Amino acid sequence: MKRSNHTLEALKNLKQIGSLSSSSRYLAKTMMKRVDFSKDLKIVELGAGNGAITRKILNEMNENSTLTSYEICDTFLQDLEGIDDKRLTVLNQNVSELSTLDFDSVDVVISSLPLALFDKEFKSEIYNNVQQIIKKKGMFIQFQYSLFDYRDIEKFFNNCNLDFCLLNFPPAFVYNIELD
Repeated sequence: MKRSNHTLEALKNLKQIGSLSSSSRYLAKTMMKRVDFSKDLKIVELGAGNGAITRKILNEMNENSTLTSYEICDTFLQDLEGIDDKRLTVLNQNVSELSTLDFDSVDVVISSLPLALFDKEFKSEIYNNVQQIIKKKGMFIQFQYSLFDYRDIEKFFNNCNLDFCLLNFPPAFVYNIELD
């Protein structure tokens, strides 16, 4: 299946998409570098977009791991549904549906959500849901184009390390949170 044009989708709804360009392979690599993919993992991806990061996750995962990707843009859903991998489940659901997942059941949450464009209440809901579903010693990985939300993330999660990816347009910060 033909992959969608990320820029055209972003121009239709920048607040939902968050960027005019797709994530680079360098950003995907930066986001994955702290994850131990040799383990059997249950991974949740928030805001899968056109699958740029989804594909990297699948390439790194072992055969017993699973990936559940959330995406609400219909055009991007077509891209994601074109990925033929039995380990992938694509959900056309808002991330507020995370609360339906089992408590303490997810090893890694990887998010490409444009947090800076969301209101404070919605961000708090996302953070609370992530805290509920993620296992002890689990990871929450979020990229952003600014440090605007860094303090709020630190308040919710206490243990946030930053990486920076210059080879992305625009360059991006990667927030790596390891839950105690």
